[in-house]
Amino acid sequence: MIECVKPCVFGFRLRRAMSIRNVKQRDFAAIIGMSESTVKKWRGGYQMPSAETLAKIADVLRVSVDFLLGRTQEMEAQYGTEKP
Repeated sequence: MIECVKPCVFGFRLRRAMSIRNVKQRDFAAIIGMSESTVKKWRGGYQMPSAETLAKIADVLRVSVDFLLGRTQEMEAQYGTEKP
């Protein structure tokens, strides 16, 4: 059975990771090569990124894809706490 991830879960987790890493929306959009309005839609829970972009987001924020999708509470399982 495939779990459906709601965009609102992803948006909450993205906001949380960006806040903990102290990354501003404008800077984050530039780092991942997306528009600021697209990042705003993700953060607001209105859209989901592609699988490729999701992996890039996880790498940039040093969190797991599972954390971003709400499948685990462990944000720091394999990553440090320094700012990207």
